Amino acid sequence: MAEYKKTGRTGRRKSAALKMEQENKELEQAVNKNHRRKKNHLKVVKVKKPSKLKPVVILLLILLVSYLFLYYNAKAPTGLVEWAQSSIALMGEGKGFPQTVSGGSLQNIYSGENQILILSETTLASYNHNGKLVYNRQHGYANPVVETSKSRTLIYDRAGKSYRIENPDRTLTSGKCDNVILAGSIGDNGTYAFINRSRGYTAEFTVYSKDFKPIYKWSSAGSQLGCISVSPTGKQVAVAAIDAESAEFKSELLIFDLSKTEPISKTVFTKEFITSVNFVDKSNISVITDKQFIRVKNDGSGKKEYSFGDSTLRKPSVQPKEGTLICLSANNDDAMNQILMFKDNGEKICDFNFNKKLISADIFHDTIYILSQNELFSYNLKGTQLKRWEVSADATKVKAQPKGVAVLFSESINILK
Repeated sequence: MAEYKKTGRTGRRKSAALKMEQENKELEQAVNKNHRRKKNHLKVVKVKKPSKLKPVVILLLILLVSYLFLYYNAKAPTGLVEWAQSSIALMGEGKGFPQTVSGGSLQNIYSGENQILILSETTLASYNHNGKLVYNRQHGYANPVVETSKSRTLIYDRAGKSYRIENPDRTLTSGKCDNVILAGSIGDNGTYAFINRSRGYTAEFTVYSKDFKPIYKWSSAGSQLGCISVSPTGKQVAVAAIDAESAEFKSELLIFDLSKTEPISKTVFTKEFITSVNFVDKSNISVITDKQFIRVKNDGSGKKEYSFGDSTLRKPSVQPKEGTLICLSANNDDAMNQILMFKDNGEKICDFNFNKKLISADIFHDTIYILSQNELFSYNLKGTQLKRWEVSADATKVKAQPKGVAVLFSESINILK
């Protein structure tokens, strides 16, 4: 009996030991399985070497930004900030045209960069091509004259001393010359100049930088100075001088390089009166006398001439990048007109007759607009009539636009297409 009990206890111990051993094996297998699972999830991460392309990409981006800056700075010769401010001011939808312009009797119309300028007795107004009024600023000048450029507008009081420089965003400066202003001009880069009377000389001209500081002055001891033009780059100035000799007179075209104290070129026109001088681009100058049209290079060479013969000069119009439009009348007859067009290099590209009274004329993109009594016409360079409009009798000026032609009336402006 005792032996049986002993044997039973021994069997139970063996059974418990076997069970524990089995559990330990299962636990060990589970641990090994979990370890293998974790091991399988581990990945080998390769350390990337620094890319050799990254500095190249950065350099290319710097070059691109520099190129864009130089490109837009060339498009905006007075500076990117001013260009951006003017561009923003010109944005916006307007009421279209016609537009009634306040400020008294309207005197003249001009084309600015993406704007139309209207000069009245008391104000200078600007509209964008959508008919939005950009500004209407009082000038208070007795004899206001306007000169335009790509970036800025010069308005001055002829026979007075005051002037202003405007852009679409604001009045940039209001200045006053020491002596009376006889003529003025402004270049595309903002450089401007005035011919003034002089206390110690016959006449003089002064050139100012785009920052409104005097940078050049030249005085004439004997000749009167009639008109002036600043080159688009602001590095040169062309001036018309008039000199009386005994019973006759002569005109001179003087070309100045602002890095030199005296003119680099003098061209004499005997018994002729220079009525206008204009830089049509940085390399060519258009000169109109009472007897002929002349084109010279900016160093005075390469002169090309076209004589008016017995015809009388009526309505010259100089448009940069377009050319020079000249209207002549035969025998002082308002109804016998000759229309001439010259490219910037002096080549004649248009010659036809207009047998109606001519009031005003202008050109844009090979289309010539001519205002007559109660009528407005457009022509191509071959003299073929393209279109005709009826206008009221108070139409006084036309100014060609990228789309259509602006017509100035006594109290309003309209764009006809």
